[in-house]
Amino acid sequence: MQTCPLPDNSVDGTVALNVLEHIENDKDALWHLYRILRPGGIAHIEVPAGPELFDIYDEYLMHYRRYVLKEIISKAQSVGFKIQYTTHLGFSLYPVFWIVKKLNRNHLSKSKEQKRKIVSRQIRKTKNSFLMQLPIELEIKLGTKMNILAASVRDSLQ
Repeated sequence: MQTCPLPDNSVDGTVALNVLEHIENDKDALWHLYRILRPGGIAHIEVPAGPELFDIYDEYLMHYRRYVLKEIISKAQSVGFKIQYTTHLGFSLYPVFWIVKKLNRNHLSKSKEQKRKIVSRQIRKTKNSFLMQLPIELEIKLGTKMNILAASVRDSLQ
């Protein structure tokens, strides 16, 4: 990861939707999000949930990890963020998502080309499915993704 070129305390808000899982040192990335926020600034962060569901899709998309809520909260707090709000998204999809992810784990040992074909086929089949069209977001402790809203609570960086 390259150093963020933005100066300290320079923005009111940051958005990192499906970003941190692609960065090997996610804590360093969180630090840069925190560093560039003005005091009281807000960071909106979305990451994939469920490390036990890591599969060929995650591997193909170059994810380093999937998260548990405690982990992402702990990392955000360790760089200075104060957590304002958390939720999981995708509850209506979770049962089917869980089954597919567990089955996909069986393909982790296949060749890169075989994995690409499997992932491509799944994307085509899923993108227009009925479940993907449901606009339901239940605020419970289960889902395919997690959102956190975190605030910068310092006066300024020293």
